[in-house]
Amino acid sequence: MHDSKITELFDLLDKWRYFPAYQLERRADIFFAVFLKQIIHSKYNIAVDTIIPEFPVRVGAVHNVDINKSYKIDYLCVNQQTHKVFLTELKTDVHSRRPKQDDYLTRAKKINISGLVDGLIKIYNATYQKSKYLNLLHEIEKLGWINIKGDVVTNLQPKYDVEILYIQPEKHPDDTNEVITFDNLISVLRANSDSLSHRFIQSLELWMVNPNEVVRQP
Repeated sequence: MHDSKITELFDLLDKWRYFPAYQLERRADIFFAVFLKQIIHSKYNIAVDTIIPEFPVRVGAVHNVDINKSYKIDYLCVNQQTHKVFLTELKTDVHSRRPKQDDYLTRAKKINISGLVDGLIKIYNATYQKSKYLNLLHEIEKLGWINIKGDVVTNLQPKYDVEILYIQPEKHPDDTNEVITFDNLISVLRANSDSLSHRFIQSLELWMVNPNEVVRQP
């Protein structure tokens, strides 16, 4: 029963990705997240301790303006032992890469974790969504990046080796950042024996083809 539901789920993703308003990345990101630690360890021999999804990057922190809106990094992946952080972006369509995103990720890398944390604290102080941001801050506190006492959040000025990493169907010659391709993912997942890995591989093979270039047969 469980395997049939997994198959049904991926069959829907495979079909609906061809529709104009359907955003596969938003629906499929959890499946990439499940295997993200394994994927990064396989490529870099680095154990990821913590993954934080949709990490907010304060616009004001990377553009030197007083704005508390934020960009979002799909996954912030942390290894504490080596003080390594991967700013990880998922693209199920390589054509969705944008220079604007490359720019703010480069700026985020430059200001390092200390600058990102400083921006996060400013967003927290300005937001009305205190509870959700406080949940995020408590997770950040576990990493030793901040100290929380009552309503006061102190930036402990962490400094890490920060890398930009894209997960996308294929690598292009003009890619300057690190890229893990879907072929790389498939190679890693083939070693797994679980049904989720096997069915995910089937979809990854389909997702390497740009849906804008295919008319799906009825």
